[in-house]
Amino acid sequence: SSGADIHLMRTILSFPYAMARRWVADRSSRGRETTIPPGAAVPLGALGHLAAALEVALEVEAGRIPPIRHVVVPIGSTCTTAGLLAGFAAAAAAGIGFGSGRPAPHVHAVRVSPWPVTAHFRVVGLAMGTARLLAARGGPDVADAATLGSRLTVSGAELGRGYGHPTAAGSAAQSAFSKTNVHGAGGPQVDTTYSA
Repeated sequence: SSGADIHLMRTILSFPYAMARRWVADRSSRGRETTIPPGAAVPLGALGHLAAALEVALEVEAGRIPPIRHVVVPIGSTCTTAGLLAGFAAAAAAGIGFGSGRPAPHVHAVRVSPWPVTAHFRVVGLAMGTARLLAARGGPDVADAATLGSRLTVSGAELGRGYGHPTAAGSAAQSAFSKTNVHGAGGPQVDTTYSA
């Protein structure tokens, strides 16, 4: 209904070239066109995940959950991971839940999309942009690539044949979660692409 053009690609390998071509076209349109990358993986799109990290930090600060040292998330477009990195860093800088003896959590991103989309440098770059956006709006300045990068591990060990393809380990996790949980009522439902 908006008249947006959708550009399909035959393979993920053509993605960087296609995005570069669109961004050049956007610049020549003088603001009349905007390209939205997959997952809205831009600093503004990552602010929601930054807010989620701050929400976790507030729960730690209030003593409702124990301090966490590690967070494991699936990584597809990089938006969630980058927002969490920037958000945990902002919480630590503000002394909310983390900081002064309690370091910000280390984020472990498990690939559901292949490299180069989920490359470490891309995640850190998006986290930097998100941190700069926060600082420009009056938040703490946590845009330090070395610090953000040191709190991130990206793993491709569970990717399997690629996006959306289940793995034996993921299927086993899905089965285990569907059978039990602490209360014996069955665990949360997990899908084979992201959560398993």
